[in-house]
Amino acid sequence: MATKKEAKASAKEQILQLFEQARLNEKNAQKHIKNAIRIALKNRIRLSKELKKTFCANCNTLFHHGKNSLLRVRKNYITIHCKTCQQNTRIAT
Repeated sequence: MATKKEAKASAKEQILQLFEQARLNEKNAQKHIKNAIRIALKNRIRLSKELKKTFCANCNTLFHHGKNSLLRVRKNYITIHCKTCQQNTRIAT
């Protein structure tokens, strides 16, 4: 049986692999992102800020700026508008 550290390291690798698969395969991207989030929650792992910026928290759609999302840069924050579910996400800069 794996120790907690080994299990978390393995889970982090799985999460990164799922996000890479989501980038390569747009057809199943939502499914891969949903699985990655489930693994992170189960193993109590926080997703990095870089990973959080790549998908919509509401509908788990992978952002492709210009295609399915709109990126607005303001003075103190960045707003990402998802065109799939019409959700706005603000990220502090």
